[in-house]
Amino acid sequence: MSRKNEFYKWVNQLKSTDLSATDNKLINMLIDNFDIIESLSTAGGNRAKKLVEIISSNHDTA
Repeated sequence: MSRKNEFYKWVNQLKSTDLSATDNKLINMLIDNFDIIESLSTAGGNRAKKLVEIISSNHDTA
């Protein structure tokens, strides 16, 4: 099973009633950018830096 499929399976197992609006927003950002994030290595914090960039660019959006 691909990482993307595993991630979607995990997301689908979450109870939406247990998630905050912020949790939902972050999960949606991860889903929308999964291919970009997954393609980066963890060396030098590449994934973390990209996550910061994605979160920062979506900070003021609803």
